[in-house]
Amino acid sequence: MCNRKPSFRLEIDNFSEKEACIESPTFVSGGCEWYLFLYLKGDSLCDDHLSLYLSVANTQLLQSGWKRSINYYFIVVNQCHKELYRSSRLGGHLFCAENPSWGQRKFLPLEKYQEKGFLEKDRLIIQVYIDILEATDGKDLEVSRIKQRLQNIESGFVKNCLEFKSKEISLEKEESDTDASRIKKLEERVNNLELMISDDVNASRIQQQEERIKSLETMMSDLKVGLDMEKAKSCADGFFVVDHNDVLM
Repeated sequence: MCNRKPSFRLEIDNFSEKEACIESPTFVSGGCEWYLFLYLKGDSLCDDHLSLYLSVANTQLLQSGWKRSINYYFIVVNQCHKELYRSSRLGGHLFCAENPSWGQRKFLPLEKYQEKGFLEKDRLIIQVYIDILEATDGKDLEVSRIKQRLQNIESGFVKNCLEFKSKEISLEKEESDTDASRIKKLEERVNNLELMISDDVNASRIQQQEERIKSLETMMSDLKVGLDMEKAKSCADGFFVVDHNDVLM
């Protein structure tokens, strides 16, 4: 039994009813996409063994020049995870556009199917273990240039942001100074208005006093005229009205 966790585990149910060739679902190992394909009864060059291959998936999406250098091996286990069969360790194989698949044409002798406990409940379980030695997605130089360009753009963006922020702070300071100047001018205008209002109030009071004085003077003048008329009337009637002011004089 292998204690290491497999890179992928393929369970084939109803094995005896399967077609001669099947493909596994795509799986990811070491950041790369893979799939298995099997010739259950051997391929055209070998009809007495199960042929098993590991292949790079979605190669049409990879950049020109991609490659994968790996070590790998296969193990057949039962439902209790007991190891039933193991391939040799396959190392140093280079997967690339010219050779996207590697494996073993003579992986498992077909006679193994007949052994007791090998296909429990008509199920075959295969595990694959992958060690990535090197993985390149191609056009590294172009990617490097693109990264450098992005770094330059980011650097320029940061610089522009700092300059803009500096100008914004400067404008805020100028606006603050302008606002302070405006506030000072408004305060001066308010003070002037208060003085004008105070002057208007004082002028109004003075005008009221002057009007009262004029009214009193008019009343005194009317009284004097009335007294003079009374004097004249008294003299005409033979009476003499004594004016205290005349006596004192």
